[in-house]
Amino acid sequence: MSITAQAPKGGIQPRKAGAQRKPVVFMRVPHPTEPQDCIEIVSHGTKQDGYTKMRPLRGGRKNAMFAHRLVFISKYGAIPEGHEIDHRCLNRACVNRNHLRVLPVSVHRGVTNIMRTAKLREEARIIWEANGRPGSSALSRLTGDVQSTCYHWIRRWQNDETEQSRLDAVLERAEAA
Repeated sequence: MSITAQAPKGGIQPRKAGAQRKPVVFMRVPHPTEPQDCIEIVSHGTKQDGYTKMRPLRGGRKNAMFAHRLVFISKYGAIPEGHEIDHRCLNRACVNRNHLRVLPVSVHRGVTNIMRTAKLREEARIIWEANGRPGSSALSRLTGDVQSTCYHWIRRWQNDETEQSRLDAVLERAEAA
């Protein structure tokens, strides 16, 4: 498999059923925090959830399989029972072997949920501050998140600000003394 710097010229052409196998074309995508770039498959489309699915010929049959799982299995062998493949880079389309790790299902779901909600919370805070710090129902309409979740986020942000203002006051008193 070769790695190309860009998508194939002329776009990706559809195949007729029974035609020869589709070549796999890769593209490097810079990642802001990982030392190595993400590697995405550009010859096969990604699904709505961000994963790339492929149909490798295995045992005379073509079974659909997520590309990152296929890459992991080709390098390291079978995925242990009760485990899943996690993307360290949080890019579901990435097939860089150095960005993939195997985790127990419960740990994987916990890590994924924490990272996903942290990102959503930060995006919501930006929207909240940009719109004059509205209440939870208005923030819910702006972000599409559940109102009770927005309420808890706003309370946390306000408590953080209160705590920060207390720390600032203590520091000011200490400097004045």
